[in-house]
Amino acid sequence: MDKLNPCPFCGSIDLEVSNTHTPSYWVECHECDAKAHGASFNYTTKQHNDFHSKPLPRPYVLARKSAIAAWNRRTPTPLAEAREAVVEVVKLWRADRGYERYELLMAALDRLAAAEKSEGR
Repeated sequence: MDKLNPCPFCGSIDLEVSNTHTPSYWVECHECDAKAHGASFNYTTKQHNDFHSKPLPRPYVLARKSAIAAWNRRTPTPLAEAREAVVEVVKLWRADRGYERYELLMAALDRLAAAEKSEGR
């Protein structure tokens, strides 16, 4: 099975490679609903009928690999990275780890403000 990188927006690894029984696949994050679609490929009726066979017909294999490659090429935006930092601080806050949470929260908020400024907000 092909390796999927974590979601570039929320860091989740709760991901799924999906299709609609055609050689058109996408990867979806179940945490934040981010999606990346791969290329669609032409197929014959016989290949469509062989969808559940092993190995998959070539157009399906190519489409699946295309979706995974599209997902893994994605890079987080500065805003997404800042959001991830805030989420990490909230997790620490919940774990009640003492003074370090204040410093981390302030640093995360600084990153968030800088990211918003760079995106023109």
